[in-house]
Amino acid sequence: MTLADPPNSPGPQRGNGRVLAAAQRLQPVDDTGEGLSIVVQGSLSAGNLAETANSCAHWRTLFPQAEIILAISTSDLVAESQGAVQDLHDLQLLPRHKDDGGLQTAARRLRQACDRIVLSEGALPLPPIKFDQKVNNVNLQIVAAKAGLAKAKHAYVLRIRSDMVFLDRSFLRFYNANATLPRHATAVFGQRVMISPFFTLNPFTMERLPFHYSDWFHFGLREDVQRIWDVGEMPLATATHFEAHQHPPRANRLERKFRVRVAVEQYLAFSCFSRLDGELRLDHLIDRRSVDRSVRILLNDFLVYDPKQVPTAFDKYASAFRDPMMDLLCITYPQWRALLDLPEDADFESYYSRAAKRAGREISIREEPLLRPVKFVRGAWRLLRRRRDEAKDILAQLAER
Repeated sequence: MTLADPPNSPGPQRGNGRVLAAAQRLQPVDDTGEGLSIVVQGSLSAGNLAETANSCAHWRTLFPQAEIILAISTSDLVAESQGAVQDLHDLQLLPRHKDDGGLQTAARRLRQACDRIVLSEGALPLPPIKFDQKVNNVNLQIVAAKAGLAKAKHAYVLRIRSDMVFLDRSFLRFYNANATLPRHATAVFGQRVMISPFFTLNPFTMERLPFHYSDWFHFGLREDVQRIWDVGEMPLATATHFEAHQHPPRANRLERKFRVRVAVEQYLAFSCFSRLDGELRLDHLIDRRSVDRSVRILLNDFLVYDPKQVPTAFDKYASAFRDPMMDLLCITYPQWRALLDLPEDADFESYYSRAAKRAGREISIREEPLLRPVKFVRGAWRLLRRRRDEAKDILAQLAER
């Protein structure tokens, strides 16, 4: 199976009430990975070296002809960053790890799986995104992504976290089936970039943050993925904005938990698209002035993948894949397809009005102390239903034997 070339088009056309962006003929990717660069991005430590090596070896097994690049944001296992991107042609651990057989085996597997290993120029973590203890690593993400993408040479790029993998090649088929759906002439990218539904936030429901497109992975044309990450580091003032400023009056209880002026995903996306459209506005997390435009960008320039069609392993967020609330918090693939079929003048806020009311009730149940017993009962009921369904599956499997 290859990525099919989009149909040739001499220019903007009209069809089904839509303006279709002119299509471009693209180099295909085949099942061996010919024409594909995979940028595996993340930190490298004793705690995750084996996981990272397994991920890279997995990608090499799936795509023997792909270019695989490991982009390291920071590491206590290899030479320290020198303030510039370093090519680690022959990855060697620091001398203090020379007698650790497990680490040495993992390092050897990395060398075998990867075509290139690069260490970024280095960056520092910022204070937590919310008023909690989780460090904001956006600047580490940015320098590593830029370092890895700069080395990619093929037409298509998959930039993905080092702790996440697709378990088979079905993401190519999924992309092929959806990437060339009609797009409006306002589309910016050469072709849609595929992203995750998880934390591609619905700006009309719970955390109402426009331009909040998931950054777990990006798959698309190299130049488009590079555009997304062609940003400077997030300033400390942006990262700590709501320590010194009041949240907007209309902010709900979930939105008031944010310390940053704009979330990491918003920072990336808005930096990218505002360079091309000077009328976009996002002064703070829930600035509504460009909310409809943010949805249009999601429909025209991105493709939200469906984890039900693309087997995925991501232990850190395994619970998110099972959480029914994600359908309310995020824009999932079925929602994305439904939005794509709406008329050009559709009112997204009206479309999501019922979901917004449900979100308000859910936020009250989750955040209001007096309603915590309701939350407990609902959670217990969901757990019982999940256990019941699991028991049914086990019985069905036994019956088939």
